Amino acid sequence: MLALLLAAVVVCVFFLSQKPKGQAGDSGEFPPATGQTDFVSSEPSSSGGQESQKDPMEGMKAVWFSYLEWNTMFKGASEEQFQQKLGTVLDNLVSIGCNTVMMHVRAFGDAMYRSSVYPWSASVSGVLGKDPGYDPLSIIVEKAHAKGIAVHAWINPMRTMTAAEFDQIGDCALKQWYAGAQRYQYYMKDSSGHYILNPANPEVRKLISAGVTELVQNYDIDGVHIDDYFYPSGVDGLPENDAQYYQEAAPGTDIGSWRRDATTEMVREMHDAVKAVKPEIPFGASPQSSLTNDFDRLYIDIERWISEGLVDYLMPQIYFGFHNTSQPFDQTAAKWNELVGDKTALYVGLATYKVGLENDQHAGEGKTEWIDCFNGENNMLERQVEVLESLPNCKGYCLYSYQSIFNPDGSRNQTTEAEIDHLLEAEKKQ
Repeated sequence: MLALLLAAVVVCVFFLSQKPKGQAGDSGEFPPATGQTDFVSSEPSSSGGQESQKDPMEGMKAVWFSYLEWNTMFKGASEEQFQQKLGTVLDNLVSIGCNTVMMHVRAFGDAMYRSSVYPWSASVSGVLGKDPGYDPLSIIVEKAHAKGIAVHAWINPMRTMTAAEFDQIGDCALKQWYAGAQRYQYYMKDSSGHYILNPANPEVRKLISAGVTELVQNYDIDGVHIDDYFYPSGVDGLPENDAQYYQEAAPGTDIGSWRRDATTEMVREMHDAVKAVKPEIPFGASPQSSLTNDFDRLYIDIERWISEGLVDYLMPQIYFGFHNTSQPFDQTAAKWNELVGDKTALYVGLATYKVGLENDQHAGEGKTEWIDCFNGENNMLERQVEVLESLPNCKGYCLYSYQSIFNPDGSRNQTTEAEIDHLLEAEKKQ
């Protein structure tokens, strides 16, 4: 009898130890686009087995921490300096009741983490491509979770480097595509000189989704987040755009539809890359609040994303006051609430950076609203959050950005201090 029991235990242990078929990391699901670059890291997870902190789908209170904050606070820091400064950031987020941070981890085809796909960001070591000697994202996740803060890895999938920056990095798929004779198949170039990946190219989408796999596989992050950088502004007027590739790949079709199909497939593959590794964590996007701009200028089809279940949440950037002529805050938020229905979670991006702004240039009749509120009631954010709480499909908000609320030394930004305090007091009363 004892022998039978021991045999049963051995069989159970064997089967429990087997990885489910098809799980990321089994065997090269993402072959290199050029046959030379190993996209998916084989390193073990940096989480050390810690239980992942799940996204608070109800009641998200988030802050965007962009590459600009990295450059101001973390660039060139030693590991000890980084940990000290990160501690200040996290303490500040806790002080305003923040439970989520949208942490920029890839802004220009570079990585603020140890990657086998992208070169190190200069925002970490101070030099593009230079290993800082530590892994900042691993530290961020560990320290943030200890404070009860979820970490969404914020990436710009299409935007990459300038010509001068490409000259600084070593061999990788991005560099090979840039240096190749058929660069037009992979890149466009925006008005600032940054090369933008072309999502219509399947090899490009494979690299982008491989980068997502790497992040979710190696880090105990709580979500993956993209913002509104898709096709570059005025793409048809740019000297380096996707026109030649379009003529070769899809002649005779509508170029706008072709571009929207491309961004949809990119988003689909990113979503699927997340879910293949950790189906429980959300994949979300933060588009512009104007659906017309999204559709006609950025070439993204938000309604299709919702109907096909390609995003777990949307976080439109409703960076407007109540008297904005074209997009008054309350009406715009209500439209998004109706759009997502019960299919997609809705969070709303709020413009803390506009507090005290003397002239909101494109706001029409509302161009002085932010400065008027700053000189008066200091309750713009409080009123906006009240609107969001009245919308049945809205589950929280995100403030742009950290540096509009706190200074690099950790002190409060005096411009937004009264607004944030009023918002905190209102939330305490709920």
